[in-house]
Amino acid sequence: MDNPSSKSFPQKFFFRLQTGKKIRDIIIRMKEIDETLVKHLKVHGGSTHEEVHTDQHIETSSSQSDDIVGLQMDVKKIKDWIFCPDYKLQKIGIVGMGGLGKTTIAKEIFNDNDVCQHFQKRIWVSISQRFIVEEILRSILQQSGEQIAKQSLEKPRQMLQIIISLLRAKTCLIILDDMWETGLKWWMNFFSVLPDYACKGSCIIITTRDKDVASAIEVDKIHQPNVLNKSESWLLFSKHAFSRKKEDSVPIENFEKLGKEIVDKCEGHPLAIKTIGASLGSTDSLDEWKKICKKFSVPSITEENCVVMTSLQLSYKALPPHLRQCLLCFSIFPEDFEIPAQKLVHWWVGDGLIQGIKSKNPTELAFEHLSQLVSRCLVEAVERRGFDGRVNKCKMHDLVRDLTLMMAQEEKLSTFDSKGIQKLNEYSPWLGFTSEMDAQSLNRNTKLRALLQVTGSQPPMNLVSLHSLRALDLSDNKFDKITLNRLLSWISSLKRLAYLNLSRLSQLQQISGLKLIRQANRRSCQLLELEGLTELRVLRMSLSNNSEITEKECGVLSKLKKLKLLAIDFDSEGMEGTTMQKMLDPLLPPPHLKKLYLRAYNHEKLPRWVSPEMLPNLEYLCIEEGRLVDICLSETTWKLEGLCLRLLPHLKMDWSKLRDAMPLLCYAEVSFCNQVVNFPLPTGVWRRNQQ
Repeated sequence: MDNPSSKSFPQKFFFRLQTGKKIRDIIIRMKEIDETLVKHLKVHGGSTHEEVHTDQHIETSSSQSDDIVGLQMDVKKIKDWIFCPDYKLQKIGIVGMGGLGKTTIAKEIFNDNDVCQHFQKRIWVSISQRFIVEEILRSILQQSGEQIAKQSLEKPRQMLQIIISLLRAKTCLIILDDMWETGLKWWMNFFSVLPDYACKGSCIIITTRDKDVASAIEVDKIHQPNVLNKSESWLLFSKHAFSRKKEDSVPIENFEKLGKEIVDKCEGHPLAIKTIGASLGSTDSLDEWKKICKKFSVPSITEENCVVMTSLQLSYKALPPHLRQCLLCFSIFPEDFEIPAQKLVHWWVGDGLIQGIKSKNPTELAFEHLSQLVSRCLVEAVERRGFDGRVNKCKMHDLVRDLTLMMAQEEKLSTFDSKGIQKLNEYSPWLGFTSEMDAQSLNRNTKLRALLQVTGSQPPMNLVSLHSLRALDLSDNKFDKITLNRLLSWISSLKRLAYLNLSRLSQLQQISGLKLIRQANRRSCQLLELEGLTELRVLRMSLSNNSEITEKECGVLSKLKKLKLLAIDFDSEGMEGTTMQKMLDPLLPPPHLKKLYLRAYNHEKLPRWVSPEMLPNLEYLCIEEGRLVDICLSETTWKLEGLCLRLLPHLKMDWSKLRDAMPLLCYAEVSFCNQVVNFPLPTGVWRRNQQ
């Protein structure tokens, strides 16, 4: 790497936080809160601006880590601390080098059944070196589930006061993952204003690489995970390297001998072990194993993460070219950013990075590529679809992200500053646009092929020189009429554009937000107009009192042979349940429908075609917010694998009878359905393997 920033960048891989300063005792009473906040929560404008990034997503049990090998005692130790009777707010620190399993331990605790029952509220916030104070506080409050006035979510002072009130009223577990020395003074004051003795039963857990950070905020207890011992290391490696049977032509003992040599070189680091194990697990070639073993030589340097980085580099080089290119795409996203899988998949397809084959279309193939990256432990699945496990959201461990940034620079795909933030240049094919960037400077990059907005609320405009764009994602934006007209005018000039996303659900084979209005309105859309869309796979539409489905339109859906997902939302305001049923009953459903969503359906019975006879291929059924009383069970059993029943207070069902009618069911969510009896789990989520 020839440029100065490239030479300094690898230092981030072996970043060691400087030993800290002596911390003076801070005892700030409630009467001093206002003064403290005014002094330390100045985050907009001026040189004291502190940046923060937060994850809005709460980790769910579906994202629980499978790599708890060797960490069970760590989890038990911290659980014992949590459940030990105390008379104040507990503050616990999990401290250790990158890749040691700190976040994995925290996830196991967060999703533990005993922990879930112990705390009334559980909140997870991912902290990085770049964060915004207001977003941290806002995320805590939004995840609390409390009804909070919108105006109270604007000022840090108000938000912190609400958090204090919450901790007084509820037993809460708050996990602050990956805390750095950045903004340490603010964190010290944040913890100091929390009233310890008024928050009996609550607990805050932080994870950090720097023990001085944990000491500075005066945690009560610190846990430092150890590296795995030999037996634990081999167990974790085997789980990934031998997840599928090797070819019989080579004795398994030969693989095991090489595997043990490789495991010894990993020195007990979990991230190194599972990534190199997952990489080797994808090949049956003994020669490839020998090659990896020979190359796994750790440089004679003292940086703590050298073993992990060596493992990651070998795993990267072992990737086939198509997966290597997909992995490098992650470099444009900020640290700790949760990436919607559809955003990635449609970018890859639109940019031409993935081509379809005879048996699979490009989108299906792209999801398979993402799944392979997850199985190789180079990408983390944050959220999966309940009934089939497909990745919905993903992210990268910060050390893996460091690797992708270095590789992207070497491949001349992007450049990054010393903090790992993407810089604009004239040759980058991809850009993750943030609010910190100057949109007009993009005009110098005539080779840009993919532009994805990842942060900020205002999209770039008038980028007239970006003639090579093939993928444009400006989702999650609010456009006024003038802005939208300007945007559409610019988009219309992009002749090579293959993927455009202006909302959460925008792709060439989807229709979302379709509103069916009476034919008297000439500007309205009719169901009949969908008849020729033979490639349509996803349809989301809404119905209201102004909607109309004529007799000749009743068979339209049955002609959509490739339609796999149908979602119908009702505007329940002023719309009677009998009207809803009369509108839907005559429809003939799509023959190969796999997923059906009904929201705000206020009739007591389902439409007649929602049955196993009429929907023989249905795999997932979701019914939310309605007055449904009964799901009529016929003699024919369902082939459903997933079921979601939410906010149906009038539904009267026996869970055991429902299970008999759905023998293939492997996942179900039943929440706020108080008249459903015999549901086995208080958490509202059931999985077959939990029986």
